[in-house]
Amino acid sequence: MMIEIKNVSSKIWDEALKNAGPSGTIFQTTFWADYLKKAYGDRPIYLAYLDKKGAIIGQLLAVESCYGKHTALTQFGTKGRIIEKFYKYASKLLHNTFPFVFWEGGPVIIDQSSHIPSFKRKMVHQEIINRITEIAMSRGCYEVKFARPSYFDDPSDIFFSIGFEGKKMGTILVDLERSEDELFKSIEKDCRRCIRRGIEQGIEASKISKVADLKQLYSLHVEHSKRSGIKIYPYSHFTSLWNHFYPIGKLAAFISYRRDEPLAGMLCLMHNRIVHAYRIGESNYARTAKLYANYVLWWHVIRWAHKQGFKYFDCMGVELYKINAGYQKALTIYRFKKKWGNLIKFNDYNRTFYTSKVLRLLNHFMADYL
Repeated sequence: MMIEIKNVSSKIWDEALKNAGPSGTIFQTTFWADYLKKAYGDRPIYLAYLDKKGAIIGQLLAVESCYGKHTALTQFGTKGRIIEKFYKYASKLLHNTFPFVFWEGGPVIIDQSSHIPSFKRKMVHQEIINRITEIAMSRGCYEVKFARPSYFDDPSDIFFSIGFEGKKMGTILVDLERSEDELFKSIEKDCRRCIRRGIEQGIEASKISKVADLKQLYSLHVEHSKRSGIKIYPYSHFTSLWNHFYPIGKLAAFISYRRDEPLAGMLCLMHNRIVHAYRIGESNYARTAKLYANYVLWWHVIRWAHKQGFKYFDCMGVELYKINAGYQKALTIYRFKKKWGNLIKFNDYNRTFYTSKVLRLLNHFMADYL
């Protein structure tokens, strides 16, 4: 039986998700839904498929959002800030005009239901995807976009059969369920050399515990993003993440230093034994001085996640569609991340219901914020 849950019980929803293991990431929890609702005014949509006894077999957290709610624009400088203010004040109008639905890491099939035959699992996927598509259309959404399945279960045939288009994506997963010595040996030889060289350079990494230290991480993010020509998130994005997730143990942040000089940083989100490298940064100085700050930082975070008992470290953000199109920047990022673990391939899906001229113009100027 397929249902939409209007008044979700956090305990029941997140407990069911816990049974999915690492497939049940933080991006499918009520914690994430509450964050998006509080920070951006987004509207969570909870769908569940129940068996005859009322137990959850599959579930999906999707989110209705719109242009104007998220401040992660491309780097337009002053122009970008002006556009951002326009979106802020026009948010209500834009929501009524250009709403869309997105999600990440779902639908999730509960592992305790693994005994059901594959055709039944496929049916659960199809029922959930069909229902969220119907809901998006009924709410006047122009598109379902950034629809990202579970890393471990991408039902591409179902998405394609009902009119979705796919964009080839991937991630690098580090398997943490081995000894630290085995973990280090599993890293590429060149990467191990860079870690050792960074330690010889006097670089150390540590976990931060104060909002004041978050400003250092944010400065690294800005330098890194400007240098790489990618979107710059506002400081409020970092503080809202910290304030919402750090007190409940779902966020950890790290910085590597040499002689008290911050060189590289990483903000992680975590849930159900999987840690995600959610936001990163590296200083211009670290690059120009040829310091191996990133290598020391990443190894420190991976060791920390291993000691905390997590199953996977998720490097996040491998844009295979760009690599296939010949984008050197995407290939460089992939090559760095591939040193640490194994490539997992999946698609990001979208289905457009209508596109106005104004919307096409906004799509030209607006950055994808996920």
